[in-house]
Amino acid sequence: AEDLRTSTVVARTYRYEDEEACDERMEHFMESINGASRDDDQQGFAAIKLTGLGNPLLLERVSRALLSVRDLFQVMDENQDGMVDREEFIRVCSKLFTSSDEKILEEFARMDVDGEGRVDYLSFTKGISIYRGVEIASNCRNQGPFARAALSEEELALLGNMMKRVNMLAEAAVEKGVRIMVDAEHSYFQPAIDSVATELQQRYGVDGVDGDDGDGVDVVDVVDGVDGIDGVDDVHDDVVDVV
Repeated sequence: AEDLRTSTVVARTYRYEDEEACDERMEHFMESINGASRDDDQQGFAAIKLTGLGNPLLLERVSRALLSVRDLFQVMDENQDGMVDREEFIRVCSKLFTSSDEKILEEFARMDVDGEGRVDYLSFTKGISIYRGVEIASNCRNQGPFARAALSEEELALLGNMMKRVNMLAEAAVEKGVRIMVDAEHSYFQPAIDSVATELQQRYGVDGVDGDDGDGVDVVDVVDGVDGIDGVDDVHDDVVDVV
């Protein structure tokens, strides 16, 4: 597997000490948000770094898990049209997993909430989620990259702690009318950073919070200078290797 640590390095990261240190750093970011609040019509601006809010090693593990889900989607999207239909899902799942036909159909129905018989990547990740990695991996015929990338219960708990801090900052930014910049860091955890920024944009965007109408907050995901990760070449060559 590609070693993501050989990718381009950008910006500095915080050194992880413990969860209490992450709580203290969250308070520092909160002070920045409060300081950026303005009384006029201009919107203030504050930057946050995810390595200040959680373990950088956790961000790398989350990035691995996200990439494994993306690779699985690419394998299931057999005709490469950007969608996975019911037939593709059943066909590939039968090769990769030990799940019964009934269970496979249940999994597809979980994603296909509109009943259209096909799902895009966003819908796919709501069903084949990194939060269900261990559960899904337990049904893999071979314990390959997907199974190895599955997050443990401890890692999921730490991820929950980090996201709680992130959401507290976002809620404060909404209240203060401050824009948030999620700063770029090492490119080998950029997939996790992108995922967090996207979640914030969806939840706290300008249309409001949690779907409510009202003032929201702009979330800027900074990736300047990051090479990015192209993924696995020729993922269809050996389907079994994906999971």
